[in-house]
Amino acid sequence: KHPFEIKPLKLAFFDGFWYVLAQDCNDNDKFKKFYLKSITQLTITHQSFDLSSTLEERLKQANSIWFDLDAEVFDVHLLLDKQIMTYFERKPLKGQTIVGKDTDGSVEIIVPITHEMEIVPLVFWYIPYIKVLEPQWIADIVKNEIVKYTKSLE
Repeated sequence: KHPFEIKPLKLAFFDGFWYVLAQDCNDNDKFKKFYLKSITQLTITHQSFDLSSTLEERLKQANSIWFDLDAEVFDVHLLLDKQIMTYFERKPLKGQTIVGKDTDGSVEIIVPITHEMEIVPLVFWYIPYIKVLEPQWIADIVKNEIVKYTKSLE
């Protein structure tokens, strides 16, 4: 519905949907994401541009469409029950680091993210076999949403 002039950076497939990750030339090269099916009236130009290695590395670390190239990266510490660790071994999250294993088979991992929605839906997916250890504000988001949901069932 709105015309954009973009520098396309990457095609990305997140949660079953294709996106174009790009910089908006008319908005100081601000990073934006476009759902591929919503793009119409495409005009290809012959202009070229360079992609910095830093930007390229940040794009490679994206775990979901919620990531933000303009935001600071921060670490989330998760405790995974042994029942789900297999899934994180088969398909590790980008940037995932194992930092500890307990005798009960649970594992602590660290995942770098830029936006809480990169990790919160994943936590909901694996409840009760996953726990947010740090940062506390992400743990609070999960807890508050669970409380709201539980109250809505009453």
